[in-house]
Amino acid sequence: MMQLKFRQLTLLILIIIIVLSGCATNNTHTIMSENLITTKLEDIDMAQIDNQNQGAKQTQDREMISNLYEFLHGIEMQELTAEQENVLMKNAEIMYFISLMSNKDIVGSAMILKTGDLIMYDIETMKSGKRTQAYIHYDLNDEMLEKIIKLTDSIK
Repeated sequence: MMQLKFRQLTLLILIIIIVLSGCATNNTHTIMSENLITTKLEDIDMAQIDNQNQGAKQTQDREMISNLYEFLHGIEMQELTAEQENVLMKNAEIMYFISLMSNKDIVGSAMILKTGDLIMYDIETMKSGKRTQAYIHYDLNDEMLEKIIKLTDSIK
């Protein structure tokens, strides 16, 4: 009887260890996109859009900056490992590279790939001299993507 309880307890502990170790190896970290912009909207004085077809365009138009800022809010982002980023970027075609700036410093950075993927970068790691941490959208619908494409194309 005692041996049966010991086996059940051992089995239960083993199952718990397996479940916990499985959870620990899942290193995906999610973050909301607004946490990847290091300042408030009021402090952003310029946006630059690098477009594969039209080259680089800059704007200081408050409405345009506000629209870009709002677009980049409320998107759940998932951390990419270095390997995932390398695989993703190996054959990627970048449609747009968006930089939000304050006093000529980049305070927010996003990239839209031809596949429709949105990648954002952690500005703090970008400034650290270490590997810049990249994040990919978790769930970005086509309607949101179309809005940002129209918006970026409208910049003169």
